[in-house]
Amino acid sequence: MKKIVLYIATAIFLVGCEGRLELDNPNDISDASFWKTEDHFMQALASAYAPLRNFNSGYYSTRGIQMRNIRADDITLRNDVYAMYQIYTFQNDGDNTWISQMFRQCYSGIYRVNSIIQEIEGKNFSNEFVSSVLGDAYFLRGLYNFILAKEFGSVPLRVKASQFKDDYLLEKSPVEAVYLQAENDFKQAAEYLPQKAVAPERPSRAAAIAFLGKVQVYQEKWGEAKNTLIALTQSPYSFELVQDYTWNFDEEHEYNSECIFEISHTNVGGNSMWSDESSSTLMSHAAAKEFAPAEVDGWYESDVTRHILDYFLEEKDVKGNTDIRVINSVAWDYEGCIFYLKPFREALNNVETSINRIWMKKYSHCFVWESELIAESFINERAFRYVDVLLLLAEAQLNSGEPDKAIDNLNIVRTRANLKLLGKGISNTDIKNDIIRQRAIEFLREGERFYDLRRWGLLDEAIASVSETRSANFRNGDFYYFPIPNSELQTNTICTPNKNGR
Repeated sequence: MKKIVLYIATAIFLVGCEGRLELDNPNDISDASFWKTEDHFMQALASAYAPLRNFNSGYYSTRGIQMRNIRADDITLRNDVYAMYQIYTFQNDGDNTWISQMFRQCYSGIYRVNSIIQEIEGKNFSNEFVSSVLGDAYFLRGLYNFILAKEFGSVPLRVKASQFKDDYLLEKSPVEAVYLQAENDFKQAAEYLPQKAVAPERPSRAAAIAFLGKVQVYQEKWGEAKNTLIALTQSPYSFELVQDYTWNFDEEHEYNSECIFEISHTNVGGNSMWSDESSSTLMSHAAAKEFAPAEVDGWYESDVTRHILDYFLEEKDVKGNTDIRVINSVAWDYEGCIFYLKPFREALNNVETSINRIWMKKYSHCFVWESELIAESFINERAFRYVDVLLLLAEAQLNSGEPDKAIDNLNIVRTRANLKLLGKGISNTDIKNDIIRQRAIEFLREGERFYDLRRWGLLDEAIASVSETRSANFRNGDFYYFPIPNSELQTNTICTPNKNGR
């Protein structure tokens, strides 16, 4: 069972690990009275996690999940949430609500961890406690900077917390510098974090190493990435792929052997998931409801493209069957398809418009419920799975002149799917194409496809294959990255707009 405490301190939402609800009067708390005890630092640390899961554009909550998934070629978006539809159709600008929210959430998290790092210096706490706090703090700052770099490109790089206006005015740093800061933060975190996390919802040393390797892959630092990621495949680590692929996106099997880092969504009370960081806020998201069809009480905001399903179906397993990962990721009209515990057509009440669409199974309750009647979902978001280590490592090995080692790691992934193993001696092009395929299938709905296609130089072609309208908007060249929000440009007057992340 997950154990979480909700605090309010220094006027922010604070999440801990005790399993009860506590409310402190924010009017009784100030910098003079706060930052005194270990409990204060644990409350502040918990608050630094909140921007990752806040409903409104928390990176691993409802709007953030949508934003990470709707810009590639695999998932569609309906047009009833206009600001989100702008993002989907590449018509967004610096006034877009959800882009501004994502930007703000990241910097809110960075401010909080910078405060922790500054305030803990010189405190008379045990070395073990200080290391525990700093490990989480550097990890979170690395994560927020990584998000900013991959979503916005060049942004102001904030490494200290300050209330002074002159400190707020800050020029953009090149995207390379933001990535480097993320690297350094993850390296620092790995120095402090324990091999085994002190609680399931907190990062371990492996989580810091995994994200470090990913940042290095994003920068095409192939040799460094290879050396970083290979450590997670060896002792003392014992990660392995779970045999049942569905365990990676259900509530029952959270924190399993494939888990490296998860964002906890937990039913600990509250009555609203629509508000951020208040005493009534639920630690939940509504992504399952967003992806589900109306016939099973969903909001039918998104479905899966025929283009990507056809791509998934190109390779059968060794018995001539459809890849089991595809069967468990999406539902469509084929004989034997079960959706929300019923035959596909029966679940959709034989409504032709819904039957002709392809629906998401991942991170839904279709394996255990007959509908998405409840809007709140408490399924943890798997922020980093071991399969990502294997596929990123294979890519780094291929680009470091070690194709046979890349094949070995690809074959681990293919074995779970019961696919024919790749033979040694195949071309580098074939290896790269299999990396592209395995990442597309493994990470459907997990928010990797857009960024993968972008860094491989395949994004324009992929978008053109699914939508002429989206492709026409995208071709103006401004949408590889989100724009710096106008609210930032108006208050931070020496920050300049970006184009293609620069």
